[in-house]
Amino acid sequence: MDKQIALTAGGKIWEKNGLERVYLNADACKALLKMNDYSAMEEKSLKKAKTFFDIKSGELKSDVGTVRVLFNRNDMKCGK
Repeated sequence: MDKQIALTAGGKIWEKNGLERVYLNADACKALLKMNDYSAMEEKSLKKAKTFFDIKSGELKSDVGTVRVLFNRNDMKCGK
């Protein structure tokens, strides 16, 4: 994962006070995950989650556990 991949998936860049992130909405997350079938719970979690790629640290993070599990299952390390 890198900045360009996150942006290509549909992420939006955000910068403030030295922080640089690419925020990923549900559609951008789905583009990265490349999955076709989601449960109702996964859909709801993707929509409510604050998921972002931190450009400086190179880390993918989400505040919702279900979203972290989806990324981790797809070999994309995602932390809290």
